[in-house]
Amino acid sequence: MTIFPRHKWIEHSVVAGGFGFLVFALVSRTRSIPLAAGVSLGVAVMLIALFQEKYIRRFLLLKHPFPESWRRILVDRVRFYRLLSPEDRIRFEQDVMVFLSEQRIYGIRGQAVAEDIRVVIAASAATLGFGIESWEWPTMRDILVYPTGFDEDYSIDRSHHLTGIVHQQGPVIFSEEDLKMGYYASQTGYNVGLHEMAHVLDMADGAADGIPPGLSWMATAPWIRVMADRMQKLRKGECRKVLREYAGVNEAEFFAVAVEVFFEKPHILAESDPELFNLMRGYFRIDPRAPSRSP
Repeated sequence: MTIFPRHKWIEHSVVAGGFGFLVFALVSRTRSIPLAAGVSLGVAVMLIALFQEKYIRRFLLLKHPFPESWRRILVDRVRFYRLLSPEDRIRFEQDVMVFLSEQRIYGIRGQAVAEDIRVVIAASAATLGFGIESWEWPTMRDILVYPTGFDEDYSIDRSHHLTGIVHQQGPVIFSEEDLKMGYYASQTGYNVGLHEMAHVLDMADGAADGIPPGLSWMATAPWIRVMADRMQKLRKGECRKVLREYAGVNEAEFFAVAVEVFFEKPHILAESDPELFNLMRGYFRIDPRAPSRSP
């Protein structure tokens, strides 16, 4: 996640400078040059502040120390975080802070969501975006946390029919019980936080097609070929050493399950399916076996 992008600062400064020059040209026709210069400078500064408001807010937010209670949750529950170098842990923590300051997370009927659940949801997003520093999580979606599984009518269902869901339009919904299962049980390969955030990532280009946004045209054909091949094998009962059967439902679920396995069981995926592992590593620009090293 970008905290204070230099390229945006340059772009916005150029635009604001252009407006400032236009104001100067107009005002200087009827007023003194010093007054015109002052007005144009004020306009340019206000425009820059308006354009950069989000990044200025992030910059000021990160002046505050990262809460120690959040750090303990990350150490205890998030394997990816534990593998990071001290410098990269700081960047991960910054992503968590920004995510929690910009996203709306609430429980059913407006109930408060426990601190550890809020932190692991943010950690799910920070994990997926860690290697893609320019990625910005959409803020138009609310995040709703149910205490346990739910059914298609969004009624609580302890049979765990649904553990999480993301619609093309609407909130991201998690089961708290299953979030805990994913983060509190070590390396099961099942993590509803990563799974649903993978769907959000997949849908960012408008289609839940298993092809994540920003994939280069050269990488798209191999991605589609490998995805189709593995889905076909899964439906035949093959290729299940690391990918669970659910990955064969459709392309969107294949991507979400592959994301879970890539980050939760990277050594097994790399050994069992190096082609899929390398495609995932190329897209996410990170090797989750040693995330602080170059992929």
